Amino acid sequence: MPDERWGAKITNLGLCKAGPSADEIPVGGGCGLIDPEYGRTGRFTEKSDVYCFGAVLFEVLCGRPIPEHIAARVYKSWVDWAIQFGWACNLHQIIDSYLLENMDPDSFMKFRETAMKCVADRGVDRPSMRHVISELECALQLQVSAEQRRAEAS
Repeated sequence: MPDERWGAKITNLGLCKAGPSADEIPVGGGCGLIDPEYGRTGRFTEKSDVYCFGAVLFEVLCGRPIPEHIAARVYKSWVDWAIQFGWACNLHQIIDSYLLENMDPDSFMKFRETAMKCVADRGVDRPSMRHVISELECALQLQVSAEQRRAEAS
């Protein structure tokens, strides 16, 4: 949703309060954005929103949604891909190259760790949205500080 300056702004996903009923979404559906716990229980929770937001964070890191030729096979999202091939060793293969070149490594790690926690398989293992926001603010501050240090050094 755009803000007053037409910048990107993410709002409360709100699936747990206003989301579709169990028979409106196929189990495992939603292009990889649907909480896997929903597939097991048929119920959305606040942690379902955290999962969906984490999937969006992965699309931000990758700079695009998962390509259709990959989605047509097995993986509905970058989250599915990362789970299949391992978080640590292969994640750099899918991250947007501009981000890898320009993002402070500590900020990148904080952002990535936050995204990974959001998409934990079980809702109880996911952080609250309040904690997610706090972690993303920390990642932003790390990036801003790194950019200020670079500017002062040049």
